[in-house]
Amino acid sequence: MLSRRRRGLSGPLLVLLGAAGCLFYQSLTGQRNRLRSGQPPDLLTEDTRNLVKVLESLQMSGRTSGRRRALVLMGSHPRADTEVQLYGRVLRDLDFEVQESACLETSGFLRHDQGGGAWSLLLCLSSSERSCLRKVAFSHLRSHQRVNLLPGLVEALSVSALCQLTARGLPNMPPACGHVHQNQTFPQGPVRDGSASAVEAGPVGVVNAYVIVTSVRPLTAFLHDVAVVTANQMSRATQLGSFLSPKALGQTKRVIGQMLKAAVSANEKAEKLTRCVLCYQLLTFTLHVSGSITPLVTQVEAGLTFSALSDQEFDRQVTRDLILEDTLHFLLSSETHSDDEQRDVFTEASGVKISADEFLLLRDFHGHMTAPSSFQMVCPSMSTSCGATALSDVLLAVARHYVVGRGGQSHASASRSAGSCVDARLRQIYSDPPLTLSPPFNPHVKEYHADVTFDTLMIRVRAEPAGTACSVHVDERQGPRVSTVSVGLGSNRISILVADGGETALAVYTVHVFREARPSLPMFGDHVTCGYVQDCGLVVLPGRSCGLEPFSTPAGPLPACTSGQVAGRWLVPCLSCSDTRTCDWREVAWQPDGCSHPVVERPLLQECMTRRKVLFLGDSTNRGMMYFLLERLNSSLVDWVKAHDTLVYKNLNHGRTWVSYSYYPQFWLDHMHRPTFKQALTWLLRRSGPLVNSNLTVLVVGGVQWLNTKHLQTVREVLDR
Repeated sequence: MLSRRRRGLSGPLLVLLGAAGCLFYQSLTGQRNRLRSGQPPDLLTEDTRNLVKVLESLQMSGRTSGRRRALVLMGSHPRADTEVQLYGRVLRDLDFEVQESACLETSGFLRHDQGGGAWSLLLCLSSSERSCLRKVAFSHLRSHQRVNLLPGLVEALSVSALCQLTARGLPNMPPACGHVHQNQTFPQGPVRDGSASAVEAGPVGVVNAYVIVTSVRPLTAFLHDVAVVTANQMSRATQLGSFLSPKALGQTKRVIGQMLKAAVSANEKAEKLTRCVLCYQLLTFTLHVSGSITPLVTQVEAGLTFSALSDQEFDRQVTRDLILEDTLHFLLSSETHSDDEQRDVFTEASGVKISADEFLLLRDFHGHMTAPSSFQMVCPSMSTSCGATALSDVLLAVARHYVVGRGGQSHASASRSAGSCVDARLRQIYSDPPLTLSPPFNPHVKEYHADVTFDTLMIRVRAEPAGTACSVHVDERQGPRVSTVSVGLGSNRISILVADGGETALAVYTVHVFREARPSLPMFGDHVTCGYVQDCGLVVLPGRSCGLEPFSTPAGPLPACTSGQVAGRWLVPCLSCSDTRTCDWREVAWQPDGCSHPVVERPLLQECMTRRKVLFLGDSTNRGMMYFLLERLNSSLVDWVKAHDTLVYKNLNHGRTWVSYSYYPQFWLDHMHRPTFKQALTWLLRRSGPLVNSNLTVLVVGGVQWLNTKHLQTVREVLDR
């Protein structure tokens, strides 16, 4: 029977297995003895390299055929939830057939599954975990089935369990443990800026580290490169390797590994999970990290938590999506098929007798080590295995082979060290508010369109590169990775550049954003004229009314105004003055009190603007007024750009008029580098000089929503100087 099953294996593969087998088993036995006697193991042996070649051959010959099935159990999450959308998008990219359901009790996914064995992946979102724990028989899963829960492990890492481990001397300090570790204090000293490497002495801060456990017995676990760090009373997501020194990072991984091993060993319930070979668990470790002492684990939570980013919704979503997407690719990209035929040959050639489940776990672990990812190995570590079985030592040998080959770095770290942007694509574009891109985002598509409502004034944009050695810049080559872009009426363009280390643009993604005009209802003739002096939410003239109010149109023509400073109001036709949504804002017009401003003929306007300098300071509304003046002066508009900096026009009106413009406020800049209103005004005055203190100098300041009386006071202060 055995020889009949082997017909599917090639001759060279059998020879390779046989050649590697005996020598590897002898080497493995020697390494295991050295580990248990405290001697350092060999970093890399020829026998290990031969075994890895065998596993790589099996990996190439054992890939699955056909689509795999996945169920995303949403619980109370709506289908439009970003996490649900992310799972669907990534799984379909990995060629999964995806089904979504609120809970297992109402889903036919398992009930109609012949014997429950056709599905491959079950993802239980946080609000559906109870349903999963009630309905899924973890001890009776098929070997190829994977669930994102390890219930026994979660119980082993509860607060009460951590307190018991603390009493045994492990480096953790849960707040609920009372007197335990009360004498443990952090040394006082300076804290370096988070962008630099951590200091070797003195406190660093609190780190939320994200760990995935892919097996309980033997224990295998990996740490994601991204963490949320709180230091200097500021929290942000950052690369662990750029925040912690290599020594501190090594200590952090060692402590996490110790905690996991102790928790699994102390909890007997974890034994029942041995059948769930491919189940995994995401965990959030909260650690007090310092370069001078061993990091302290203060809390372990199931899933991904970002409490430190509670007031940063956009950053929290981006960080969560990155880790979840990395997790799916890490686990599922190298999915392979394992059968008794391959295991029998492996056992016969190597002399290492392992069960079918253990062989599947070995194949799965080997896939994790070969797949490019942002995960660093925690357990097994480079010096110790995480178990006392033959499989534990095999995993350690395989891990050592790949880690040593990368110089001790993760795939992502090794790629960054190489310094070459090989994959110059984006993995995702994030925005706040979320943009509905057309077509849906695809790394291979470079141009997109999106529509936003009239009320959308700003869009925060962040893009993530597919290649870790690549950099991303919004709008310009030296632009920021995260940018807040102002959106004007009509068409807007957002450019996202993917560059290499030398800032050479290798790819450009373009998002065309169309902002709708102010919504207006069609007029049927049955309307009223409403007056509008100022917004009630932005009162500039305390003695005058605010909001819409009925306005009686004068019966006869009004005389021409003798001054441009006559008070007045905006007039707009509405179905009702009590509801701004019923107004036709396209027809809004300014009406002075008791007089009217006739349309100035172009020759008279050109004469009036001779020798004058007109300075505009404000947002896109102010910029539009400037362009209207330019067109009226020159009878055409040859230069029209949605500038967000300073513009100077010296040759208007046959060289007799000077117009300058400066954009304010620059929301997209970090608040530490954002010019104040006073700085922006002073800069515009300097760029427009020399100026004369007379009616030949005109300053126009205005904008939407941000302008208030303090800005007007600042204008007076600057001009008085």
